[in-house]
Formats: sequence, C-alpha cells, structure tokens
Amino acid sequence: ASYEIEYGVSGFTLGTGTSIPEFTNNQITINGLESGTLYEYYLKKICSASSTQWIGPLNFSTSCDVFDYLNVNFNTIPFCFSTHNNVNTDYTYNPNLDRFVRLYWSMNANGIQQPYLISPETDVLGNGTKRLRFYARTPMPTSQSDMVVPSTLIIGSMSDPDDISTFTPLPDGEILIEQTNEFLEYFYNFPEGADNYFALKLEDEPQTQRVDITHLYYELIPECEPIVNNSLVAENITTTQ
Repeated sequence: ASYEIEYGVSGFTLGTGTSIPEFTNNQITINGLESGTLYEYYLKKICSASSTQWIGPLNFSTSCDVFDYLNVNFNTIPFCFSTHNNVNTDYTYNPNLDRFVRLYWSMNANGIQQPYLISPETDVLGNGTKRLRFYARTPMPTSQSDMVVPSTLIIGSMSDPDDISTFTPLPDGEILIEQTNEFLEYFYNFPEGADNYFALKLEDEPQTQRVDITHLYYELIPECEPIVNNSLVAENITTTQ
C-alpha cells in the first residue's frame, strides 16, 4: 500500500491544495513552505484495487523566520505574533469588514493586567532603518456608562517575547490615539540599538482605555517621509485688507 497527502494553508478546500501521490515512507519532506504559517493536510491510503476515504484536516506549522517586513491586517492574530493579557481579535470594522485587534484596559477590571501585542523576531528592529506604520483609533463611547477616554499607545522593544518584564519603552514612543470611529494613520521610526521584538501596550493609567489597530506595517523608512496632517500648526494668523 501507499499513501496520498494533500496540503495547503489552513482553511483550504480539499481538491484545491497541493497533492503528493503514492508515497510509501512514513516520513516525507515538503519544500517551498512559507515561514510562520499554519498548514492543514488530508491523508488517504491507496491499496491495489481501492483507497480509503480522506482523513483530516490535520495540521502542522512552520517555524518563524527573522522578519524584515510585515504587512498585517489582523483578520486573526498572525501566527508569529504573541499577546499577553487583554488582547482580542473578535471585532469587525464596518462598512468594509476589515477586522482589527483591540487592546483593552478597564478602570473597573480588578486583577486584569496590561495588554501587550508583540511582534515576531526582527533584526534589531532594523537598527535605525525601519518604521512602524499602522491605522488605529480610540473608539467613541457606546453608552453613557462607557467611560473610555482617548488612549495613549506605548511602543517599546523586548528581548524576550515570553517575559513582559523585558519591555522597554522606546524614545518618543508614546502616541496619543485620537478618539474617533474612523481609523487614522500613525507612524513611528525605530531607533538604532533596540531589541529584536517590538511591542505595543497601553499607558499605565487607572482609567478605561481601548485602542483598536487594523493594518500594521513594519517597513523601511522612506527616503521622503510623508507630511503628517496632525503635525501641522498654524500660528500668528492676521487679517489683511
């Protein structure tokens, strides 16, 4: 007897994946897989005159490489990201149905600790050549009893993603996220000499805070950086005739 396997990225439909037919060993090598990816596979046994039904889906995952670029939409927490405490992804942003991740901290949530969203491993955060670009909001209150306030996101680095005590706030890494139901674009240029992981957390304040984050990019700092609208200030305006 021999076996046939069909595999694909998690969620694929049987019949649309990649097939490896009629192998006889109890181990196989699959080349060309993406790093940090969850895969599913189906397996059946082929005999001389017939074959069994497919069994599956079963799953396996590939290890996470060191990333030099990220483009994340948070339909789920990406496989190579990690979280601590109150970080949720069960949210949809209407009307375009993009999903987002929410960092949440409540003044009434006794015993709930600060949420952290932690990146995959990078190479010293680009050592001064990379930036973080993301779309975020502090959502408007949903009721009179909803005490959410404009929230500050703290960008830091970590040497160990499993140990939040290694979190170090980065210079100028405090970003006030405007309170609005629309997602606005924010930027942060990573300095030289940081750790290999970046992390996002909320400000340590005893009040209800929420920050929703949708698309997030870890990318090269462009040679010609864009003008940020909220950095413009008009002063000494006078009228003339």
